[in-house]
Amino acid sequence: MKFSVITSTVAASLVAGVVFAGGHLAYEQRQAAMKAMGGSLRVVGGMAQGAVPFDADTLATTLATMQAAAETAQGAFPAEPDVSENSKALAAIWEDREDFDMRLQTLVDTFTTAAANPPADAAALGALLGQVGPQCQTCHQNYRQPTE
Repeated sequence: MKFSVITSTVAASLVAGVVFAGGHLAYEQRQAAMKAMGGSLRVVGGMAQGAVPFDADTLATTLATMQAAAETAQGAFPAEPDVSENSKALAAIWEDREDFDMRLQTLVDTFTTAAANPPADAAALGALLGQVGPQCQTCHQNYRQPTE
């Protein structure tokens, strides 16, 4: 089990690095970043719940992926509105850009702090996820089209 979690995390990190490297449309970069974030959240969520054994090395790699994903997302929302049929981004992002940018910066800061000082156990990881979850949820409610 430990090997598959580590392998999945490393693979996700490598894929994220390639996708995040640029050369894609902004919405494609956002989507790749959020997919990496979602995959990483599943790994750390499993650790926090005890479904996956807590592993500090896997956690460190996963937190680094989440930090990179949040930073990539930050740079993938151009100044001009970027809404298309291929994107779930709502125009509300550009209508209240200050709030959106503040929320995204808070997420980046949370993962930067966590990557520099990773939680030491499942309980501490659960507390971190207790901070992150509402941040993600609020942003998705306000700035993302609902999923069908």
